[in-house]
Amino acid sequence: MKKILIILAALMTMSTISVSQETKEGKPKLSVTEKQELKKDKKELNLTKAQKADLKKIKAEKKATDFKSMSKKDRKVAKKKFKARKKAVLTPEQRVKQKAINKKKKEFKKN
Repeated sequence: MKKILIILAALMTMSTISVSQETKEGKPKLSVTEKQELKKDKKELNLTKAQKADLKKIKAEKKATDFKSMSKKDRKVAKKKFKARKKAVLTPEQRVKQKAINKKKKEFKKN
């Protein structure tokens, strides 16, 4: 009787572990080489100190914003405003390079 209970407990534990492992999949992770490649591409943007400071400030404000408490429409508007502010900081050449970097990052995450 004890053996049966121990076996049942072991089976239940194993099934719970396998279920919890399956549900922990999230966003696809970038490999080390992909991260290095994107970092190198970002350096090629040649951002000035002022641009870096502005982008850092915008990123901090976006991070501090509570999007979950907003309605879907307000959230969409707020995200568009942050995107427009980031775009305004970059020069036209930098925008083109940034767009290419974002596209490359998206492709890395697909694979």
